[in-house]
Amino acid sequence: MITEIDFKVKGEERKKLAYAIGELLGMPVKYTRTPKFDYLIGSNVLDKNGVFHASEDMTESKLELVLERFYKGEPIQQSGQSENEIVAADVLSISVPRTMFADDKLENCKRLVLSYEAVWLLDG
Repeated sequence: MITEIDFKVKGEERKKLAYAIGELLGMPVKYTRTPKFDYLIGSNVLDKNGVFHASEDMTESKLELVLERFYKGEPIQQSGQSENEIVAADVLSISVPRTMFADDKLENCKRLVLSYEAVWLLDG
């Protein structure tokens, strides 16, 4: 079952979406403020990046209802693999907020990654 939906909404659109999902599902909506700035919709979360994280108690039928009503992006394809199955990937992606790094520390991080590039290319 899909557990995350990226609605790609920010600001006022995200607020409207949170309350619309809450109304559709009959769940209370609460804004968490700093530091996360999430909307809690029952036990589900709409994070500050507009990604909806379904809780374990969210039924598949309710999640499909949310998708049908509000999702307007690319079609979501369900994976044929189980969630516990380990998949080998050719890509490593790490995401960290820019505000966590001072300019000099970011440059150090870039140099470190670039220094390992040759090792990773030889390994593959």
